[in-house]
Amino acid sequence: MAYTADQIVKKYIELRDYVAARMKEFNETGATAGDAALIDTLRNANMVEIVNVAPMIADRLEQLLTPMKVYKEGMELLEGLAAVILKDTKQTALNTEFGTAFPVRKNRTTVAEPEKFQTWVRETQAWHFLTNHVSTEAVDDWMEKNEGVPPPGVSVEGYTRIQFRKV
Repeated sequence: MAYTADQIVKKYIELRDYVAARMKEFNETGATAGDAALIDTLRNANMVEIVNVAPMIADRLEQLLTPMKVYKEGMELLEGLAAVILKDTKQTALNTEFGTAFPVRKNRTTVAEPEKFQTWVRETQAWHFLTNHVSTEAVDDWMEKNEGVPPPGVSVEGYTRIQFRKV
């Protein structure tokens, strides 16, 4: 089945907003007021009331048991579909009533030669390059000032992601 740009952008934005809302909920509050009401109903209700809230409980349990990975994989698939449409139609962006999908050039930065890189960091006191990984921002700044050449021992691989913006 072929998907339209409208369908892809709409679904991506729905998933992105849903993931953001769920992450905010779990990071800030845990159970929502609605969850508390369902729990209260279960504890204090008779069988008729329990039967009435059973569909809501099932929906919430399904939501809680679905890993965020499922939604993020769906978003990656939609990015790929948008990239194919952009390439096939030679458009620079997919403008729809739901939002816009457009390519954004990114760098994936890794340390290709650890000893060489660590020696360079020590010799130049470039400690801001070190985190638990190579700082892409620091490498990008360095490359801007050094004719696109990465620091010694660092490998930079460019890639393009499809970014979505809500209308």
